[in-house]
Amino acid sequence: MSNGKSAAWNKDGKLVAQLGEKNQGLLNYETENEEATILQIDN
Repeated sequence: MSNGKSAAWNKDGKLVAQLGEKNQGLLNYETENEEATILQIDN
């Protein structure tokens, strides 16, 4: 787990997805198809 604004960028340096400053969750980045999903965890 990371803390605060976890993010994923593609190979071109483009921001693909980012968690908020106060959000908790899991960010999954698939490098093969360059798609990201976020699983938000409620507090």
